[in-house]
Amino acid sequence: MQGYEWWPVHGFVHQDRVYWIHEQAFLIKQTGEDWQAWALICPDCRSSLHYQSFSDEIKCFTCNFQWTADEARNHLDLRPVKFIRQQLHILYKKKR
Repeated sequence: MQGYEWWPVHGFVHQDRVYWIHEQAFLIKQTGEDWQAWALICPDCRSSLHYQSFSDEIKCFTCNFQWTADEARNHLDLRPVKFIRQQLHILYKKKR
């Protein structure tokens, strides 16, 4: 797929764990042998969320909309995932 590349998930993956990958938030979920990843999307401006603080609150760098991690789980954008050399990767749009 042109304009996209597979980026690795860093660290050990736990079920229903939010990971910050390349400064963007993803919810990683394991169901049996299958893995799925969701990008957390801002409900206000629809951009991918960026990590703002070490607390449970998330702030969108694009529009400054602020919410909790629990609220973020209601706005998920499914991304394909696969294993490359025993490491989980997410399909992600290339940086310009």
